[in-house]
Amino acid sequence: MAGICLPGTAYAGKSGSQAANEAPSCTPEMSIQGDARPSSHSVMLSWKASTSPSVVGYNVYRRDKASSTFAKINQKPIAATNCVDYFVQLQHKYFYYVVAADHQGAREGGHANIAHASIPRK
Repeated sequence: MAGICLPGTAYAGKSGSQAANEAPSCTPEMSIQGDARPSSHSVMLSWKASTSPSVVGYNVYRRDKASSTFAKINQKPIAATNCVDYFVQLQHKYFYYVVAADHQGAREGGHANIAHASIPRK
Protein backbone atom coordinates (compact mmCIF):
# COMPACT_ATOMS: atom_id res chain seq x y z
CA MET A 1 0.00 0.00 0.00
CA ALA A 2 1.46 3.34 -0.98
CA GLY A 3 0.05 6.42 0.63
CA ILE A 4 0.01 10.16 0.14
CA CYS A 5 -1.03 12.96 2.42
CA LEU A 6 -1.61 16.14 0.49
CA PRO A 7 -0.07 18.17 1.88
CA GLY A 8 1.62 15.22 3.48
CA THR A 9 2.57 11.69 2.52
CA ALA A 10 1.95 8.82 0.08
CA TYR A 11 2.26 5.15 1.00
CA ALA A 12 2.78 2.40 -1.57
CA GLY A 13 2.49 -1.26 -0.86
CA LYS A 14 0.31 -4.35 -1.03
CA SER A 15 -3.45 -3.95 -0.91
CA GLY A 16 -5.42 -5.26 1.99
CA SER A 17 -4.12 -3.24 4.90
CA GLN A 18 -6.60 -1.97 7.46
CA ALA A 19 -6.13 1.65 6.31
CA ALA A 20 -6.93 0.69 2.72
CA ASN A 21 -10.05 -1.16 3.80
CA GLU A 22 -11.32 1.97 5.60
CA ALA A 23 -10.63 4.45 2.79
CA PRO A 24 -12.88 4.73 -0.27
CA SER A 25 -11.58 3.94 -3.74
CA CYS A 26 -10.28 6.94 -5.73
CA THR A 27 -11.98 5.38 -8.75
CA PRO A 28 -15.26 3.90 -7.47
CA GLU A 29 -16.71 3.93 -10.98
CA MET A 30 -13.99 1.51 -12.14
CA SER A 31 -14.40 -0.66 -9.03
CA ILE A 32 -18.16 -0.93 -9.59
CA GLN A 33 -17.61 -1.96 -13.20
CA GLY A 34 -15.49 -4.85 -11.98
CA ASP A 35 -12.34 -3.76 -13.81
CA ALA A 36 -9.40 -5.98 -12.96
CA ARG A 37 -6.67 -4.45 -10.85
CA PRO A 38 -3.32 -4.59 -12.66
CA SER A 39 -1.45 -5.57 -9.49
CA SER A 40 -1.92 -6.44 -5.86
CA HIS A 41 -0.54 -3.02 -4.88
CA SER A 42 -2.28 0.28 -4.25
CA VAL A 43 -1.58 3.86 -3.24
CA MET A 44 -3.25 5.37 -0.18
CA LEU A 45 -3.89 9.11 -0.49
CA SER A 46 -5.00 11.51 2.22
CA TRP A 47 -5.22 15.29 2.47
CA LYS A 48 -6.41 18.11 4.69
CA ALA A 49 -10.00 19.24 4.32
CA SER A 50 -10.75 22.58 2.71
CA THR A 51 -12.32 25.23 4.92
CA SER A 52 -14.31 26.73 2.04
CA PRO A 53 -18.07 26.26 2.48
CA SER A 54 -18.57 25.73 -1.27
CA VAL A 55 -16.34 22.64 -1.39
CA VAL A 56 -18.30 19.40 -1.80
CA GLY A 57 -15.42 17.05 -2.54
CA TYR A 58 -12.02 16.61 -4.12
CA ASN A 59 -10.57 15.66 -7.48
CA VAL A 60 -7.44 13.51 -7.63
CA TYR A 61 -4.94 13.92 -10.46
CA ARG A 62 -2.21 11.42 -11.32
CA ARG A 63 0.62 10.99 -13.79
CA ASP A 64 3.30 8.36 -14.04
CA LYS A 65 6.99 9.05 -14.48
CA ALA A 66 6.81 8.51 -18.25
CA SER A 67 4.02 11.07 -18.75
CA SER A 68 4.30 14.84 -18.75
CA THR A 69 0.64 15.55 -18.00
CA PHE A 70 -1.67 14.84 -15.08
CA ALA A 71 -5.09 13.25 -15.61
CA LYS A 72 -8.05 13.28 -13.23
CA ILE A 73 -8.66 9.72 -12.02
CA ASN A 74 -12.08 10.15 -10.40
CA GLN A 75 -15.27 10.90 -12.33
CA LYS A 76 -17.13 12.58 -9.45
CA PRO A 77 -15.67 14.59 -6.56
CA ILE A 78 -14.62 12.40 -3.63
CA ALA A 79 -16.41 13.50 -0.44
CA ALA A 80 -13.82 12.01 1.95
CA THR A 81 -10.33 13.36 2.61
CA ASN A 82 -8.68 10.09 1.64
CA CYS A 83 -8.90 7.40 -1.00
CA VAL A 84 -7.03 4.41 -2.37
CA ASP A 85 -5.78 4.18 -5.95
CA TYR A 86 -6.04 0.48 -6.75
CA PHE A 87 -5.22 0.91 -10.43
CA VAL A 88 -1.43 1.11 -10.31
CA GLN A 89 1.16 -1.04 -12.03
CA LEU A 90 4.22 -2.73 -10.64
CA GLN A 91 7.53 -0.90 -11.04
CA HIS A 92 5.88 2.44 -11.86
CA LYS A 93 6.37 5.77 -10.12
CA TYR A 94 3.25 7.91 -9.78
CA PHE A 95 2.77 11.58 -8.96
CA TYR A 96 -0.47 12.90 -7.44
CA TYR A 97 -2.16 16.12 -6.48
CA VAL A 98 -5.62 16.87 -5.10
CA VAL A 99 -7.84 19.92 -5.64
CA ALA A 100 -11.06 20.88 -3.92
CA ALA A 101 -14.22 20.86 -6.05
CA ASP A 102 -17.46 22.85 -5.75
CA HIS A 103 -20.98 21.52 -6.37
CA GLN A 104 -20.41 21.64 -10.15
CA GLY A 105 -17.19 19.68 -9.88
CA ALA A 106 -15.14 22.73 -10.83
CA ARG A 107 -11.79 23.43 -9.19
CA GLU A 108 -11.70 25.52 -6.06
CA GLY A 109 -8.28 27.10 -6.27
CA GLY A 110 -5.02 25.42 -7.20
CA HIS A 111 -3.31 22.34 -5.90
CA ALA A 112 -0.81 22.50 -3.06
CA ASN A 113 1.75 19.74 -3.04
CA ILE A 114 2.63 17.06 -5.50
CA ALA A 115 3.28 13.75 -3.80
CA HIS A 116 4.78 10.61 -5.31
CA ALA A 117 4.66 6.87 -4.76
CA SER A 118 6.87 4.15 -6.23
CA ILE A 119 5.27 0.74 -6.73
CA PRO A 120 7.67 -2.11 -5.98
CA ARG A 121 8.47 -5.00 -8.27
CA LYS A 122 6.49 -7.55 -6.23
